[in-house]
Amino acid sequence: MSALDKRLFSEAPRYFSAAAEEVAKLTMLVARVEPKRYQAMDLFAAFYLPAEVVRAYLTPVGTPWAELFRQLIAQEEYAAVNRATAGSHDLSVLAAVKILQTLAAEEAKNAGRTNIDVKDLARRALKNAGRAVGEYARVNAEVKRALLALGGGGAGYALEAVSLTTYLQRPDDVRKRAELLSNAAAFLREVAQMLPAYRGRQAVEGIQGVVAGITTIRDSREAARALPSQLAYLGLGPAGRAYFVALLSTRQLLTYQTYDAARYHVFVDKSGSMGDKLGGVEKIAAAAGLALALYKTYRGHVYFFDTEVSGPLEEREVVKKLLTVEASGGTNIAPVLRKIVEIGRKEDVYIIISDGITDPPSEDVARFVKTGLAGRVRIVLVPPAQEKWWLRELVKAGTMYKYATALVELKKTAL
Repeated sequence: MSALDKRLFSEAPRYFSAAAEEVAKLTMLVARVEPKRYQAMDLFAAFYLPAEVVRAYLTPVGTPWAELFRQLIAQEEYAAVNRATAGSHDLSVLAAVKILQTLAAEEAKNAGRTNIDVKDLARRALKNAGRAVGEYARVNAEVKRALLALGGGGAGYALEAVSLTTYLQRPDDVRKRAELLSNAAAFLREVAQMLPAYRGRQAVEGIQGVVAGITTIRDSREAARALPSQLAYLGLGPAGRAYFVALLSTRQLLTYQTYDAARYHVFVDKSGSMGDKLGGVEKIAAAAGLALALYKTYRGHVYFFDTEVSGPLEEREVVKKLLTVEASGGTNIAPVLRKIVEIGRKEDVYIIISDGITDPPSEDVARFVKTGLAGRVRIVLVPPAQEKWWLRELVKAGTMYKYATALVELKKTAL
């Protein structure tokens, strides 16, 4: 029988009933015990509603459950936990489940005993609930801040990875995911601060072919973009204006031609070993943070690879990859080289970050070298990667190579 007056639930009976069902299911999941429905509803209400309201609706029922419930809400610890959970559905469900989990463990431990210290049990249950509520609230806030920085927004898949169900089943996994996202966001901010401002670059093309960043104007509507020295003719009276028109009609009017800056294509190794740390930060978090900094600053492209390449990826997809990467097979550079050839832009920069790559077929390396793209590639290896024959072949063809043993060295590869 419920320890609370049923009138407490009368304004939103369906909501409290659904919440109680959720509490019961999660308790069954983590404690392998199905609580009574009224116990689940009482505990959810105890944490979802303000403490003073809950206490006002206590009933004088003398059942063992009612006695334990009264002990729970009489403790100072209850008021502290309630301040954190009141109005929060997830935190209230979590607190209720942790209370029931503690009670189930105590019952299994003391089966048949009748002299249980109910007050002590209530305090221990509240301590466990408070610890879980505090950690889960911190983890959620941490993840949401990281998502804002990384560009993941309120992505459902990201929040699912640190959902209440996941936390109750695999708390260590949720902690690791939250730390990884936070580290990636921090590395992104640090790299972004180091990058120079975006600047276009000028090409060289003119009347007779390629000259120093100048090209002809072929459309009269573009006349206002003429070089300053030629626009000056317009201020020299009728003769000057006539000469300007003559230059335009004979396609001798010149203008600066500006192309976009080189694009960055960053290929991030997503094999399981990249989840290991370098200088206190997961290697994949640092690599993804660097890739997203280039993505945001220079309209770059981000790819993940192991034995195949996925991408280019949007910010939200990068976050999803970070949250779902698992320890798996090897890392092969051959698909990356083929992807670079497919992109084929010789003015772009291609950065490959890995902690160990298996040897690709020699014909793939030879074919790549012949494309002339090797000089646009930067390969960054982090421990425990080893130098291989294919790397030496690419370096001979112009590839830049860096072995980064510290985070500061990895950051510099973006410059």
